[in-house]
Amino acid sequence: SNVNQLEQICSLYIDDLFLKKNYEWCESEKEYLQRNYINMLKSIALFYIEEGFYKNAMDKLMIIKRKSPFDEKIHQMILRIYAIQKNRALLIQCHEEFKLKLFEEMGIEPQKETNKLFTTLLNKL
Repeated sequence: SNVNQLEQICSLYIDDLFLKKNYEWCESEKEYLQRNYINMLKSIALFYIEEGFYKNAMDKLMIIKRKSPFDEKIHQMILRIYAIQKNRALLIQCHEEFKLKLFEEMGIEPQKETNKLFTTLLNKL
């Protein structure tokens, strides 16, 4: 029932507060609301993963990924789901896109932990 409540709450979150406006006075509130929304989505995704509902989990993780594209923990969760589903092509594609985006926008490589996870998952497929 908690997941249903969280799903209901998340469905009320349409978009970030004052999305197209840059009001300095509300930045902390905007960040607070977005952080809580993302944490709820993570909780829902983790529940779905534990229950084996990988498509539902992936739906939530993709919402988070759009809002926070450089979150390596989310990327790792997505990689794990692709590995569980034995989807080698999406595992590779997802990681390559993540690496490229990180490099193009921030000039950095993924964390060693992320690269190691990718290699481990790939070798098991």
